[in-house]
Amino acid sequence: MNVKIIAPDSRKLMTVEWIDAHTLEGSLVIMPGHAPVLLQLTENKTIAFGLMGGAVKSMVITGGLLRVERDGVIIILDA
Repeated sequence: MNVKIIAPDSRKLMTVEWIDAHTLEGSLVIMPGHAPVLLQLTENKTIAFGLMGGAVKSMVITGGLLRVERDGVIIILDA
């Protein structure tokens, strides 16, 4: 699943197997085929990415939006 991460000063494209994010509605795991949704990310929480091959990468965010589309995920970060 393709993930675009857009921050005010950078952009990144990744291919992942899953995403674990904290939203205002609670913790959410996104996998390929997830229904489209737009969610607000919780401030000062970690987003984890399951990379191809089994590695896990994580990052602490200051907030933003997460948009799940049929062909991938877009994460727009506040900072």
